[in-house]
Amino acid sequence: MNEFGFIKKRDRSRIVAVLLLVVMTLPGQAFATTVFLVSGTSWSTPGDWNNSNNTVECIGSGADGRAAAAGVLNGGGGGGGGAYAKVTNLTLSGSIAYQIGASATTTTGTTAAGRPRETYFNGAASSSASLSCAWGRYSSGTAGGAGGATTASTGDTKYAGGNGGSANSANNYSGGGGGGGSAGPTGVGKNGGDTSGDVTSNGGGGGGGSNGGSSSAGTSSTGISGENGGNGTSGGGGGTAGTRGTPPTAGTSGGGGAGSSGEDSIDSYAGGSGGCDTAFDASYGACGGGGGSGSTTEASNTSSGAGGAGGTYGGGGGGSGYSDEKNGATIGAGGAGGDGLIVITYTASVGGGESNGRMIRLYGKTRIYSGKMRIFSR
Repeated sequence: MNEFGFIKKRDRSRIVAVLLLVVMTLPGQAFATTVFLVSGTSWSTPGDWNNSNNTVECIGSGADGRAAAAGVLNGGGGGGGGAYAKVTNLTLSGSIAYQIGASATTTTGTTAAGRPRETYFNGAASSSASLSCAWGRYSSGTAGGAGGATTASTGDTKYAGGNGGSANSANNYSGGGGGGGSAGPTGVGKNGGDTSGDVTSNGGGGGGGSNGGSSSAGTSSTGISGENGGNGTSGGGGGTAGTRGTPPTAGTSGGGGAGSSGEDSIDSYAGGSGGCDTAFDASYGACGGGGGSGSTTEASNTSSGAGGAGGTYGGGGGGSGYSDEKNGATIGAGGAGGDGLIVITYTASVGGGESNGRMIRLYGKTRIYSGKMRIFSR
């Protein structure tokens, strides 16, 4: 250094060389890269892919809730939530085929609204892929749809989605069942709440919470009021039940949407939508099921509310409640289920004098190229 405390120009190159050597040799320099796949069918393996340090995770799609059937004095069942699976340290190269499942809208076939239902990665089909997550099943009528099963999924770690709630067919005028919550990295999705038609104008069941942990099932409805949605993995986030004249609220933080109340003097409200947690980042996570809508029985009613939508990724939709269509009332639609999701995380291979994810500002210049650090002196 000179008398003013500055590094002399001839010494800068030596300092750069020493720092570069430290950057290249110290452990923990590389940071993880995360990729979210929500559409498309092909992913190109990046040049810095690390076969020894990666994970790929998925959540299967949730099913739509079922609309109450015309001429039947009961609501529709809730849709099942999607399964979760994870695989570690895949060896990949070139172009990788994958598929993002759409929500199930029928009980048979392999497509929903012209789109595939299955979610998988690295294969031509779920049966041969390295990773696959089963989709939640559509309700067969008043019975809730089954959650995505681990036996139909592929991975090192697997958790099942929650079942949709059922609309009790033993009594009349029931509301819709709550949708099942999706599974996630922490555990299983929880079941949507059932409904029972023991009074006129019954409430809908709450949607199930998601992702294990402290999550809970949606509450079942046994009377006029709707019921609360189940909590998410943190133990909160379930939607608040609707009462007569007051709509239910949506779930947050992976919680299920609440069910709406049965109504006589007005049309019933839609069920609350399921919320998503931050299992992967602030925008992507496991999601709760939608709440069921309450039933309407008066001749003055024009419609029962729609079932609540399942959370964006894997939440099952809520079923809709009975509506007196004999007097011209329309039946509300079942809530839409959430789509599938694939999450790729890898720590880049380090070599060639580069260190990923770390920036050191030296007296000279520091430049970033594709997330990698190179130090230049002048």
